[in-house]
Amino acid sequence: MINNIKAVIIIFALSIIVFFMSIFTIIRQFNYEVSEPVSDAKIIDTPAAMPPYLLPTTQTDTPAPTPMPAPARVLIDPGHGGSDYGASSDTLGIDEKAVNMYIALKLYSLLQQDRDRVYVNMTRFSDASVSLHERASMANASYDFMISIHCNTSNTSSVCGISGFYQTHAGIDKPFTSEELARTIQGSAAAATNAHDRGIVEDYDLYILNHTTIPTVLIETGFLTNPLELKQLQDSVYVDKLAEGLRLGILEMANRVIESRR
Repeated sequence: MINNIKAVIIIFALSIIVFFMSIFTIIRQFNYEVSEPVSDAKIIDTPAAMPPYLLPTTQTDTPAPTPMPAPARVLIDPGHGGSDYGASSDTLGIDEKAVNMYIALKLYSLLQQDRDRVYVNMTRFSDASVSLHERASMANASYDFMISIHCNTSNTSSVCGISGFYQTHAGIDKPFTSEELARTIQGSAAAATNAHDRGIVEDYDLYILNHTTIPTVLIETGFLTNPLELKQLQDSVYVDKLAEGLRLGILEMANRVIESRR
């Protein structure tokens, strides 16, 4: 009897021990699964989605802008000067060289506003003596076309108007001929002033036309022997109109030079 009781006690004690060992094992396994990270796991950092305006755009090659052609180079020649008085008016005691310079300076000043299309220079800026050879050499050296400004005379006081003189240079005149230049400049000046249009004339006796290798026109802006035109050529309002007409003709031809360079 006593032996049976001992056996029951031992079995009960073993059961208690097994029970507590099971509980301990379960608790330990639970703690291991919760607290310890898996050593082989890879942590992936997923960034938040970027707003559309911050997303990189596709790069495209922007073509370089086409460079603008250089402005046309224009030479203005105020005829005569210095010891060369040109034609004279005995009535008002004025010399052609002074009238030519007056018109030329007005034209030069107007063309300063067109520097994108015209580079302009003059053979003289004062009452200086410049030889015809020097004028032609200057034109031929680096200019696209030339305007020589003069005044006319006649034995008849009623003769009036604006005329243009040119000479054809076969194979040299470009991108237009001296005839085309003369027609454009002379026509524009006559239209702006409402002066008598005397047209253009081909002339082979004038030195400046004989010795230039670029399109050249010699403009006779009026007659000093005509009382009305003599007064007009000294009137600032009239000369402003004349200079503007010359400017418009020059710009028309300058555009043709620029287009030929594209």
